[in-house]
Amino acid sequence: MQNLPTVPRALIIGLSLAIDRLLDLAALEPGRSNRYHSRSVSWGGKGLNVARGFTARGGRCTLLTLDPGGCLSRPPSDLPQLDWPPAASGSRLEALEADFPLRQNLKLHVPQADGRLELTELNDAGRAPADAGRLVEELSNYVALLTRSPEERPRVVVCSGSLPAGLPDRLYAELLASAAGSGALTILDARSRPAALALERGRVHIVKPNREELAQFTERDCSDTGKALQAARLLADRSGAWVLASLDVAGAALVLPGAAEAFYASAPGPGAMPGLGAPRRLIGAGDAMTAGLALQAQLASAAGGAVDGAALRERLDPAQLLADALAAAAVTIALPPERDPDPGQIAALRAVIPVERRRIQRDCPS
Repeated sequence: MQNLPTVPRALIIGLSLAIDRLLDLAALEPGRSNRYHSRSVSWGGKGLNVARGFTARGGRCTLLTLDPGGCLSRPPSDLPQLDWPPAASGSRLEALEADFPLRQNLKLHVPQADGRLELTELNDAGRAPADAGRLVEELSNYVALLTRSPEERPRVVVCSGSLPAGLPDRLYAELLASAAGSGALTILDARSRPAALALERGRVHIVKPNREELAQFTERDCSDTGKALQAARLLADRSGAWVLASLDVAGAALVLPGAAEAFYASAPGPGAMPGLGAPRRLIGAGDAMTAGLALQAQLASAAGGAVDGAALRERLDPAQLLADALAAAAVTIALPPERDPDPGQIAALRAVIPVERRRIQRDCPS
């Protein structure tokens, strides 16, 4: 990556590629012998999922990632070559080879008595690379070089997924600070201390936590929708970021710093639009929402005139942003894992998702 290539106007940083092995079971009984009725094996990782959702809807991006042990060019025998980016998409893959093994994750889909699909994940913790210092330096140099180039500077930068073991917690904060300093709109979809440090730096324009992450960031009870909205307001006020909180079957909410109300929408069900089926997977719903955020920001950046990330965020319509994110998630999970969502379906569903305003308290009770 010494010679900077022509880079599209969105950069997705997702450093944790993995193999996802998905099993579908009729039931799961701990401590017993269980049988599965179907399985799939594919490349996974939140950054890759976001890039897939982004390009499926016509966006052009660069995915910056790590290549564990050179597996991208020499994949394991039971895994095909990575089929991203699509040939005609104009998107790019930039991968630094790293000396740790490829993570292998096991994911279980199990239907529940009430008709819901439940996902149980057993995720590989991964091993730290011996050359972590080199990786950090090359990643930082790449982003700095990219964001300093007037011709190649991305207008939208996303950090997605966990950091590989052994990389410093400050990495996302430093990469996003570099991106925000160049004028990019920054989006964060990650958890734990790396995400918390990035939010503390105040260089995140939009953050997309799920219910668990929202509780972690704020140390508040988010068990019901009202409490989750209070926590989202607390996080927005503390960080200065727009907070798009995904609340599983309850839908999602978007809270702006200093606002007394949240934009809220329920999750669309199978009957919300003709052709929208019941969920067939749960992997990738949140990543589809993040891809939608990035795409809407990229579209807004093309509206004319160079603006910094804060001003670009103000061009976005919060209600439309929320409806688009929910529509992208609903269409994505109604498809089998090997299929990408149809942009027309997402647009049609977005148009029928009602967004309401809900008043929320400023302070979250303990």
